[in-house]
Amino acid sequence: MTPPASKVWKEYEDATRGQADAAQPDVSAWVEANAGSGKTKVLIDRVARLLLKRAEPDSILCVTYTKAAASEVQSRLFARLGDWCVMEEEKLKSELAKLEGRAVGDYTHEDIGLARQLFAKALETPGGLRIETIHAFSGRVLRRFPLEAGVAPGFAELDDNDAADLWDAAFRAMGRRVVRGDKVLMEAARFAAEAGGGKGFEAVRALLPRRAAIQRYIAAAGGIDAAVEKLRMQLKAPSLAAEAILQQAMGAGLPRAGLKQAQAAFASGGKRDQDQAQLLETVLSDESTETRFAALRRVVFKSDGGLKARTTVFSKSLATEHPIIVDLFDVDTPQGSETQRILATSAAINARRLFDRSAALLRLADVLFEDFARRKRARAGLDFDDLIEATAQLLTRQHAAEWVLWKLDGGISHILLDEA
Repeated sequence: MTPPASKVWKEYEDATRGQADAAQPDVSAWVEANAGSGKTKVLIDRVARLLLKRAEPDSILCVTYTKAAASEVQSRLFARLGDWCVMEEEKLKSELAKLEGRAVGDYTHEDIGLARQLFAKALETPGGLRIETIHAFSGRVLRRFPLEAGVAPGFAELDDNDAADLWDAAFRAMGRRVVRGDKVLMEAARFAAEAGGGKGFEAVRALLPRRAAIQRYIAAAGGIDAAVEKLRMQLKAPSLAAEAILQQAMGAGLPRAGLKQAQAAFASGGKRDQDQAQLLETVLSDESTETRFAALRRVVFKSDGGLKARTTVFSKSLATEHPIIVDLFDVDTPQGSETQRILATSAAINARRLFDRSAALLRLADVLFEDFARRKRARAGLDFDDLIEATAQLLTRQHAAEWVLWKLDGGISHILLDEA
């Protein structure tokens, strides 16, 4: 809404000027602004100004992300062109002057006649104005070049409901394989359940939007087993399982003699030092490996995961009397040998568990995505993600890209992307 003339704010003038600049039909523009600030208005203004510059309606391509957005752009554009048909001449001149940034007196009867004809011209254009979603545009390109894109001629476009039905069928099929005892999938499902907080399949379902990237990752590695090993190397995860790392750290790698000396030293100190002695008693006990390592971590780690302050780990007087405590548990530089070992063990376990869960999701995704793709092939169908992925490959990575781009360029002079 335009503010009163007595209250024209600088911000409003700047925004209006920016919209007018972005709507100039003879320059390329990129618009970034908040929701509701007029980006769609700029797009409609630009199309209207292109038509006033005698651009052919079918040479203009407007691409939006949703059907609702495409319908909104088309409705508002046709409403404007329709208003121009019946608008009183002086008012129309004023509207056009405001749109194009020209003087009202510059408009001739020929200019007004052209503006009045645009509504009929747009309606009579074969196929109408090309205002469509990215998926509709992709489908149209693929239907024009199916062989070059490697898709089935006459393929069916699967909507969200169709794709969801096939995805659920693939999920159920994988679930049956797990129940029937597929060892690889059972192990993967167990790790995935940990990753998903008990809802492992939901964690896999969350990977669906990344399907194309995951499939490329697996294919580039040379198959699922190679992809899992590549993932381990990228995460710098040890080859040992997390349980084996823990057993080694609390077994052969545990400096029992030094810890017994440290425990005795802590026990001779104040209340805080005695609490440390209790932790080391648990470390040296017959409790489970997990319980003992948790107690060892608590000697130098706070509950939030950060290192304790040096004065919290051991009192100053105790450190002077018993240097073994400093040698083992100092948290300042240089850190004690046991502090370093705890940090290294924790990092190795975390990296391995991250790898185990990620690898599990990757294996489950590989099975699911392959079955999902097979079911789509059986119907000669492409879902929305397939449409975009196949079109992107056709225009950028296929051997026929230059030919396809040349053919498309022959019919399109102006491209406007909404929600680029």
